Amino acid sequence: MNLKPPSIISFDIDGTLVDFLSMLHAALDVVGQSLASLGGTALSSIQLQALRNETASDPRFTGANLENLRRESFRRAALIVGLDPDAHVDDLWQLFLDSREPHRHLYADVAPTLQMLKEQSIRVVAASNGNTPLRETPLAEYFEAWFYAGEMGVAKPSEEFYQETVRRLSSNPKDILHVGDSWSEDYLPALSCGMGALLLHRGTALPTVDAMTIFNLHELMDALSA
Repeated sequence: MNLKPPSIISFDIDGTLVDFLSMLHAALDVVGQSLASLGGTALSSIQLQALRNETASDPRFTGANLENLRRESFRRAALIVGLDPDAHVDDLWQLFLDSREPHRHLYADVAPTLQMLKEQSIRVVAASNGNTPLRETPLAEYFEAWFYAGEMGVAKPSEEFYQETVRRLSSNPKDILHVGDSWSEDYLPALSCGMGALLLHRGTALPTVDAMTIFNLHELMDALSA
């Protein structure tokens, strides 16, 4: 694969730069242990995530932001173990946030890729539906801008998310390459907006969708250097 170096590369964060699932389940395990110590009943990270997904599919929470979805899932978890949710939800939310930080790990190919892009004077931005605060880390030096759905007021897979990103960058979408791990939230809407797109597939099974795919960021570096 050969790629013409774009002016700007837009990276998704969770699952693309950060091993999000490992971080998520480690933090949820801590929350589950706290629930066990408070209420005597343990909930696994899988059970807690299922409660979050259940909340997201509840029509009463259509359009709710990520924090409110997670808080409501913790309210439901507290009820399950016999606790007063109003007395514990704030503490559980803060525990969840604090417990993510020690388990927030970048994939090994991220730092060398960002350094190479910096050396090639390719502008780099982040575009995420999540709230992983990478702009508060040393990684921030590589990024020109951070586009979080919660702050922009529009989320993936809406094309508006990508259109707003282009507008804020004062750029032509053809000059931007978006790299993300989701076919439906990253690859397709970026293409529809007129950007270039690469699907980053870090899984072991081969992807089942039709997309220009890379399996790690070293492949991106190779393609830009060819």
